[in-house]
Amino acid sequence: KHEPGAHVSPAIIDVRAGRRTRPDGSENFPMTTVEFEVVENNIDAVKESIQQLDGAKAQAGIWSDEDGFQAMKAIVHERGVTIEVTEAMRGFFLANFGVRLRDDTNVIEIPPRPFVEPGIRENIDEYGDIIEAMYEQVFTGQSSPKQMLTVLAERMASNIRKELGEHGPPLSGLTIQAKGSAEPLVDDGRLEQAITSQVDI
Repeated sequence: KHEPGAHVSPAIIDVRAGRRTRPDGSENFPMTTVEFEVVENNIDAVKESIQQLDGAKAQAGIWSDEDGFQAMKAIVHERGVTIEVTEAMRGFFLANFGVRLRDDTNVIEIPPRPFVEPGIRENIDEYGDIIEAMYEQVFTGQSSPKQMLTVLAERMASNIRKELGEHGPPLSGLTIQAKGSAEPLVDDGRLEQAITSQVDI
């Protein structure tokens, strides 16, 4: 039983025990009566809040206008790329690594090592749980649509960071020699730092 005057959003329900009256006026069996009393109506505020979600976006990733080089790296590793070998590249490999590319080596393949897509796909249930829990808070006025989307976007960014270097083949010996490590996609930390979240509402 909610005491009259207590705030329940969007309305309060007052449940009182009582007895049902038969058509003949007799009261010979107990029952429960549910009476509704609107103490404070904030339906309009809730409706306005929920309408803010129309077209809103929670995003995570790397934005090219913030760090174009890291965005380019992300695209290369997310999808993989085939690079045509030029004479300048042959000279670069020889001068920097002491490696002479064979005459029949016409392309260099960089295999996919995705981290953005797995960070979303492998945690889709978690994102659903966040939306479900926080949507109820939005509906009852305990949270705002922007707060809900911010929590969702930040969790997406965190999970994407965790997937760095978790997918794809091992590095080649030449790459390990060049970077001094066998850990894929982890160098100076700039790629990880470039993964951020953004909310449009």
